[in-house]
Amino acid sequence: MSIPIAEKLQQAFGRFNARDLAGTERLCSEILGAVPRHPDALHLLGVVRMVSGKPQEAVSFIGRALEVTPRDAAMQENLGMARAALGEYGAAEAAFRQALDLGAAHAQLHMRLGMALAAQDRMAEAEQALRTAAARAPGDADVLLNLGGVLAGLGRAEEALACFRNVAASQPRHPAAHYNLGMANFHLKKYQVAIPELKLGAKAFPNNSEIYDLVSEKFKA
Repeated sequence: MSIPIAEKLQQAFGRFNARDLAGTERLCSEILGAVPRHPDALHLLGVVRMVSGKPQEAVSFIGRALEVTPRDAAMQENLGMARAALGEYGAAEAAFRQALDLGAAHAQLHMRLGMALAAQDRMAEAEQALRTAAARAPGDADVLLNLGGVLAGLGRAEEALACFRNVAASQPRHPAAHYNLGMANFHLKKYQVAIPELKLGAKAFPNNSEIYDLVSEKFKA
């Protein structure tokens, strides 16, 4: 007796949540074998391809899903993420804005829009999007680190430092917080503060030669 499509789709989501990408893909492929334009199976398969580092294939599958259900905010957001992974930041921005227009409003979406704008060197707009994200998710480390990065890019190092310090205060072992604190202090020529922060970053990223170079060559400490 064959398993109903709805039940098989639920199993696929369960496999995905268990990080069994092969099992997820197998179940989605079985669904599509029976219903070739099933939007949820196409979408989930696209997400699997994105997680697997195949954003071009993700764009293809999610795009096919959106042909069936074009007013799905989650699909638009994931399409934007795949576009961003390909470096197609204008297309990513368009997809994120479409998701917002369809009613999605969570902080991560605003953050992703901000980063797509920053990648297009539209820093003032990026700041606005990231501040919206920060207002919706106060204290979120990813939002604050990205906001700090944009503020640093705008030459507002002290404001950037405040973002990085906020993350480091709430998550003392957050590696990116120490790295960004070190870099921000470096640009402010506060080398005695920058050195220990960059050393903490080097410990957190043992395979990142750039951080080691900053510590050993620029600061000689």
